[in-house]
Amino acid sequence: MKDLVFVSVSFGPRYIAQQDRLKESILSIYPDANLLFFRDELPPGAKPFLESIYGFKVQAIQKAIDLGYTKILWLDTAIILKDKIDILLDHEMVAVQDDNLLHGCISKKYAIYSGYTRQEIEGLKIHLIGGSLYYFDFQTSLARNIFNGFTADEKGGWFGSQEQESAGQLNGHRWDEACMAMTIFHNDHAPVKNLDIKYNVGDQSIFIKKHFK
Repeated sequence: MKDLVFVSVSFGPRYIAQQDRLKESILSIYPDANLLFFRDELPPGAKPFLESIYGFKVQAIQKAIDLGYTKILWLDTAIILKDKIDILLDHEMVAVQDDNLLHGCISKKYAIYSGYTRQEIEGLKIHLIGGSLYYFDFQTSLARNIFNGFTADEKGGWFGSQEQESAGQLNGHRWDEACMAMTIFHNDHAPVKNLDIKYNVGDQSIFIKKHFK
């Protein structure tokens, strides 16, 4: 596990408390786990949240890369780890499939930038993904290519901003989740289903997501 790091970002008392719970759950299973947790601060190079909604995920993961880690697990502060994560380690890159289809959660401009109309995306039946868990094995070209595309979208402003949202320019666009879903599709990859990695599936769960509970 020396090449694996758990990455998370929190700011504000309620999210910090959740991150403390996440940390405790990880250390109860992996007492020597590598943690890269940003607590009430943004990672180096991250834009303010309202200028790049959830853009800090990119910079947090990049910092882990810069520190030399090759296996990186991004976790939202709402996650609780219940068991060992060996189930992830057979994968090159993991994001969890959302029940919603992407065409209803992507802005018209980003769809066109990606090479499609929203109607074409509807026909492709691409699923949105959830942004609470991203796993990358950067020893693989697939993980590197997906992260590079994800990074380019964030730098290009495609995660969206509060100003764009207030002006009604995002058309329901789901920030990093929409961009990651499209980037995964462009790389001929697919998100995993909850059961595949035991994510939020009741008593079987390895990963549980609980907001403020």
